[in-house]
Amino acid sequence: MLEDLTPDSFRPHVGTRFAVEVGPDGPEVTLELVDVTPVPKSGLGTREEPFSLMFHGPHEPRLVQHVFTLRHDELGALEIFLVPVAPDPSDPTSATARYEAIFN
Repeated sequence: MLEDLTPDSFRPHVGTRFAVEVGPDGPEVTLELVDVTPVPKSGLGTREEPFSLMFHGPHEPRLVQHVFTLRHDELGALEIFLVPVAPDPSDPTSATARYEAIFN
């Protein structure tokens, strides 16, 4: 399923929420998809259209780099590798956590 996803699979869902399963006993965290960005083809991946997704979420609980199940009302359940990224340079005091997923 993930191999069939393209940037156009996610663009209509910018501004929508994804529920993240943190673990069997952990809380559910809600992330908002804020950006879908094309990524230059590096030769390392197999995708015709590599891209990245940027999510914003609460500062706590802070997610670690890991494969999480993200659930979306229209896209269903997706196993996605999320990586925490640095705070937004335009708003370094923000309490919003940022996470990126790269599809290459």
